[in-house]
Amino acid sequence: VKKLCLKWGGSFKAVYLEDWVGFIKRFKKRGGRVVHLTMYGEPFDAVTKKVVDEKSLLIIVGAEKVPREAYAEATFNACVGCQPHSEVAALAVFLYELFGREKLFRNFAGWKRKVIPNARRKVVINNCR
Repeated sequence: VKKLCLKWGGSFKAVYLEDWVGFIKRFKKRGGRVVHLTMYGEPFDAVTKKVVDEKSLLIIVGAEKVPREAYAEATFNACVGCQPHSEVAALAVFLYELFGREKLFRNFAGWKRKVIPNARRKVVINNCR
């Protein structure tokens, strides 16, 4: 993930936490809101309307057999369809609804490469200085 951010920009990070429940509790105590993407819960588009202006948002994307604590600690349990689905697809759909179409084509700060949409070929600009 770090290498991707160095090339394409942005400040995304992913971490593994042994005490993930404690992390969520501390996050909420500091005023953050937690969205758990699942096939259960309220419709995701209703949840995005509630969190669109949040400055501190944690999104939990589970897999099979999500521990009960994820549901209990989440501010919102948001369903992205009521059928089994891909966790990556659920995150993509949720972020698309949250940020809107125009955010898909923005440039991230610090980019060294970016893609220019083209119907016929791959166009990549290098900004390596």
